[in-house]
Amino acid sequence: MKNTYQNQISKWVVPAFLAALCLLSYGFFVPYLGFYWDDWAKILVYRLQGSAFYWPYYAGDRPLSAWTHIVLTPILGVSPIGWQIFTLSMRLVSAWGVFVLLCQLRPKAKFQSIMAASIFLVYPLFGQQPIAVTFHQQWMQFALIIWAFNAMLMALRDPTRKVLWIAISLLLSILQLSITEYFAPLELLRPFLIWFMLSPQEKSARKFGLVLKTWLPYFVLLSIFFVIRIFFMPFANDDPYRADVLFNFFTKPLETLKWVVQVFIVDISYIGFGSWSKVFESNIFFPLNMSSILFLAGSILIGLFAAIFLSKSPSVGSSEENDGDWSGMAVIIGLAGMLIGPIPAWITQRQVLFDFHSDRYALPAILGLSILTAGIINWLGRQRVQKAALAGLIIMLGSGYQLRIANEFRGVWDQEMRLYWQLFWRAPQLKAPTAIYSENELIDNQGLFSMSGALNQLYPQHDKDNELLDYWFYTLLPKFKGGAPSKINISNDSQFRTLHFIGNSPDTLLIHSDPSHGNCLWILRSEDRENPYLSQLEKDMLPLSNLSRIESKPAQGFPPGELFGKEPEQGWCHSYEKAELAWQMEDWQTIVELGDKEIANGNTPLAGQSNSPREWWPFIEGYAHNNNVRKAIELSQQSIRQDKKYQPAICSLWRNMKDVPEMGVGLSELGCGEN
Repeated sequence: MKNTYQNQISKWVVPAFLAALCLLSYGFFVPYLGFYWDDWAKILVYRLQGSAFYWPYYAGDRPLSAWTHIVLTPILGVSPIGWQIFTLSMRLVSAWGVFVLLCQLRPKAKFQSIMAASIFLVYPLFGQQPIAVTFHQQWMQFALIIWAFNAMLMALRDPTRKVLWIAISLLLSILQLSITEYFAPLELLRPFLIWFMLSPQEKSARKFGLVLKTWLPYFVLLSIFFVIRIFFMPFANDDPYRADVLFNFFTKPLETLKWVVQVFIVDISYIGFGSWSKVFESNIFFPLNMSSILFLAGSILIGLFAAIFLSKSPSVGSSEENDGDWSGMAVIIGLAGMLIGPIPAWITQRQVLFDFHSDRYALPAILGLSILTAGIINWLGRQRVQKAALAGLIIMLGSGYQLRIANEFRGVWDQEMRLYWQLFWRAPQLKAPTAIYSENELIDNQGLFSMSGALNQLYPQHDKDNELLDYWFYTLLPKFKGGAPSKINISNDSQFRTLHFIGNSPDTLLIHSDPSHGNCLWILRSEDRENPYLSQLEKDMLPLSNLSRIESKPAQGFPPGELFGKEPEQGWCHSYEKAELAWQMEDWQTIVELGDKEIANGNTPLAGQSNSPREWWPFIEGYAHNNNVRKAIELSQQSIRQDKKYQPAICSLWRNMKDVPEMGVGLSELGCGEN
């Protein structure tokens, strides 16, 4: 009885270790992560139209993949944390599947199996784990295909239930193939797995025949998939992931071959070696500061934890396998997986090294890379403790990278929340339709469709049929890189999948955010003509900023707390945005109340979070109109002392206050010359 109990406990030691490693490498930041990139658009579809509308949303490129959203969104909801936990759990389930897979191939080599699974869990090739709503599909596919491999091997181990295990394996493969084509080529790993599963004593010719026979049902499934995907998949429009490279071989073979060879060399070099350079980028370990010291200490502790477990835990046993045999198997399977992984990208004329988000094309290669890395470590190390130390070093570097990436995404989420809450404070509600412009993207690598998805959830929709969205984000650049048109008359018609916006100027606003010269988001207005820190393009495009699009009263229930969280602390930017709104509404008393509060808190144009002269303009005019010209002059003088470049703009501000009796006094004391 005691031995049975101990065996049961031992079975769960490895999954528990993987779960602990997962929590240490990712879990700390999970409560602080949010929505990114495509996430906002996908959540918007559900909130505006319901889960059934995921079918048309995906009809343009992957018509079947909507099922994951239809099943999961009602369960996980529209709060970020549910999606973060689910997507991370899929990575953990995949890692566990790697351990089980390798144990089936070599039951006595548990040490090597847990080593490969641990490396898989933190491998640094893919840097977008926090984009959880979008990439839950890819991690579901990873889990499905790895466990499909496991079911296939079980069919070989358990002949009495062979048909059942084959059916399970085929079903799991069908499910993963229905989501995206990213992982389809990994099905080509099956012959390698079958080969190493069969007895080494089998003669090569007979073994080759058994491999083909065992692989046949899976090969038939894969063939059917490729025929349907390439020739018969019903797309709403042209296939955006068309197999152009395959077709180009028939029309321009030499040119296509040259492209394939070049991309293959560049991408494989990066996948095999270059991706590890990311772990040594700035902000991980260097330059040394409190943040980097904490990351360094955390990653070292994680690496030590993994190394100690691998070297001491009896649950992974002492390998009784021939190390050369295991390493050889791992290198062959690993190389095959690494080379097969990016095939869907190459077939569709895409590259792994292209832009911030293109490392997703290499995601399937992580399976092969982690097994290959474990094989090399197993070959290099002579003793178990040496192998454990090498694996611990790799895990330390990988987990350090994942910690840093999560922290960067935490920072992006903070940026998003600052932007959207400040926009809401300044513009509690917007008329529909309204397009919002900025010179450049305000949040790097997120995409205007992402910001548009968030914007359409920050405010309510007026179109009850939801055929058109009420709001959209745009940038002036690169469209107007040649300068502003002589007559600003802009028509907008933008569509991302089923999300559609139509609008025209002057139903527009122009915003600006630059931490080097301002603390808060600015909605620009005509007074910004002499703002010294706007580009000439922004100044020329000021007619876009139609403040009449802003309504002063928010809609009930907005912004929704499950998306945007609790309202942040009402610090300087809250007072500034509310003062700007009051300036627009000519509510001078509210401006004075806000100004008195901030001045009582020690804020002035000369110091702290209130040190941008531009952000004191509403207070200057508010005090002047509320018969406190002395305070308005004082704030103006402090603003000019803070930055003399603002003097012409502040003088212009005073000249426009013609209904203030003491305007001339202000102009004189500020050295603005004659009125």
